[in-house]
Amino acid sequence: YRIAPFGDDLLAYSPSDEAAEVPDWRFDTGDEVWQELPADPLPPSYDRHIVSIDGDLMVFAKQIDPASNQHPSSMIGARLDATTGTWTELPTAPTSGFQAWALDGIVVVNPHFTGARGGVFEPATGDWTPLPATPTAPSWGGDMPGALGADTAELEYVAGWVLDVPSSSWIEIPRLDDRAHPEVGATAVGRSLFVFGGERWPSGSEGELLDDAWLWTPPPPASRG
Repeated sequence: YRIAPFGDDLLAYSPSDEAAEVPDWRFDTGDEVWQELPADPLPPSYDRHIVSIDGDLMVFAKQIDPASNQHPSSMIGARLDATTGTWTELPTAPTSGFQAWALDGIVVVNPHFTGARGGVFEPATGDWTPLPATPTAPSWGGDMPGALGADTAELEYVAGWVLDVPSSSWIEIPRLDDRAHPEVGATAVGRSLFVFGGERWPSGSEGELLDDAWLWTPPPPASRG
């Protein structure tokens, strides 16, 4: 299960139906009980991500289709009305991606894969739009570490190009150092990135565990031009 916030509550949801379809859960922090979410209307899927926006839940995923040679497949989605407990299918994205991040009233999808373009979903209109023109710098590898909102951020990696939603522009998080980044703890604090620990493997060394902490602070958010 993946863990995600939902207001004051907590979600535990399956990242894939590849092994089996299992329920998603919501932990009610007030009553301290787990509640099973209604099953979404999507076909068996993988790379599932659930985000909370405007008090509802949205699931984004890619359909499992063993007969298809298309990889990666386009993103599909559905929205759960938290009041009525009913799902509504969302328009299929024109392209594919991986992580889905909700901030400033929109959903940003990371391209992540070779040949995928990601995109932006506008829940108010149901429209998919392309990401702004991606960086031309050699350090752009097609995989976003996250996105920045006006006051918050969604950040999962510790280096790379992030989309600044208020200005529709790109900001690079520089590489911290030579530590093994997959083992680093990282989370967003407001618009900033907090990084802790990791590993370093000097040549000829057995490696060392690191216990230092760093904070990357982006420029103040700019308004859309």
